[in-house]
Amino acid sequence: MLALLFGSSLMLSSPSVKALPDKTVSVIDTVDGDTTFGPYNPGDFFDLSVDAGFVRGVRAIEFTLRWDPTMLRVVGPDEPPDLGAALEGPFLQQMGDPTDPVAKKSLAGDWVNFNNLIPEPNRWVDGSGTIAVATFEVLGGGECDLELGGKLLDKNFNPLSGISWVGGYFWSPFPHVAFTWWIPTAVELPPQDTMTVTGNWFITMTDPDGDVDYLPAPTYVEERPVLTLDDVTGAPESESLVEGATMYYGDRIIFDASASYDLDAPHHRVALNPAKFKWLIRAGGVDKYFRGGTWYDFRYESGVELPFGDKISYTFPGDLPSTYTLYGASHLGFHDLTVTVTDEDGNSASYFTWIRIYRLCPALVKMLNIPNPRHSLSKDGLTMTLGGKVKNTGGTPYFIYDSLAAYLELARMIHPFLWARMKFEIRDSAKKLVGTVYSDAVWLKSTEITDETMKATWTIDPTKIMVNAKYYVTATAYFCGSGVTYGLKATSAATGDFTILE
Repeated sequence: MLALLFGSSLMLSSPSVKALPDKTVSVIDTVDGDTTFGPYNPGDFFDLSVDAGFVRGVRAIEFTLRWDPTMLRVVGPDEPPDLGAALEGPFLQQMGDPTDPVAKKSLAGDWVNFNNLIPEPNRWVDGSGTIAVATFEVLGGGECDLELGGKLLDKNFNPLSGISWVGGYFWSPFPHVAFTWWIPTAVELPPQDTMTVTGNWFITMTDPDGDVDYLPAPTYVEERPVLTLDDVTGAPESESLVEGATMYYGDRIIFDASASYDLDAPHHRVALNPAKFKWLIRAGGVDKYFRGGTWYDFRYESGVELPFGDKISYTFPGDLPSTYTLYGASHLGFHDLTVTVTDEDGNSASYFTWIRIYRLCPALVKMLNIPNPRHSLSKDGLTMTLGGKVKNTGGTPYFIYDSLAAYLELARMIHPFLWARMKFEIRDSAKKLVGTVYSDAVWLKSTEITDETMKATWTIDPTKIMVNAKYYVTATAYFCGSGVTYGLKATSAATGDFTILE
């Protein structure tokens, strides 16, 4: 007797396997003899039989069965010898010979490979029957093919010819949640300029207390590519959506479940109502950091319920942290993300994953340059050029907390190559903002400084300025994880002034 768990009821049924044509191997529902499996709900179990039509001279069998791991999970031992024995059907045992079944699951849970043979030489089977039976648990809604392919081998282990392999089809009336996430990432369009940078390697040494010290090594000079940005908005010429499970604090991330769907019948998808998508982010872990004999325990609670929609854009909120604040941001670390979708019949499905939020090491303004601090509208025109130099302070002995804490926090993805750029804000004597411009960006390693100034052009609006009045420029350096949004601003900002003349 074969058992089928459907919902909360247990159904017992004798197998009713339909006759297969000669030389055909097919995926069969052991209850109704069909190759369509459904409708099933999450939590249900069903049996799938791999059956062969009439064949001659079979000594060994190999097949692989594939499915969508978000919808189905094969039940059984994880170890190959035990799993093979659990799946084996009576086909090769018809003549009473011992068999040697072996099966293996994929790490991703999307296929199982089954092998079986009669070890005794010059022995084979003529006939039909069940090669293997697999029990599946339904994990989620949607539809997927049950792909089947393999070989039947003769007594000399040569493949039999003319064998047709026929898979099946699974479906569930519950919603299928198709989730991914994207981070806008800057793309440089050719031609690409370069900039000279100077830096020094650093050497790590551990003192008797176990603390790690960073000692500067000799300097070097190298060329770095420059990313062209818009002077006014700071946006790149082009950006692409790069899928990823991590983001930097302050970066924008896009949660996308727009490919989700519902089924009201086999092979008939129905669009889901975007208003029925509910997102939730909450703190999912604790980061710990050990220094000077002390464990620092950093727990960040977000508890932020996101807006409804099948595709949303989100930036983790909060003030940007200070350089001298050990873990100043409020949302660093691991977070759980859950999206729950409800269809028109009231069936709900959820997708769960986790995100990790990183903080960038700080950039430092090394110089603010105002080439003409007495700017003449009649002589110099209605545009001003502002410039400055940036230094990457990560990995140096001068910013211990940020270099060590941030780098240990990055743990699995230490990446000192980050876009650095300058932001120039122009204010009048009353501190009113009259203009904001951005320089282009440049790659910097963990100790590098730009040899050349990073420039931006400010267009003066004569209707918003006063002649012979003094104006102030504040230059702030930023590191950008994606080259699109800001990760962590500079430890301090450089300020200069200029006067506009007629």
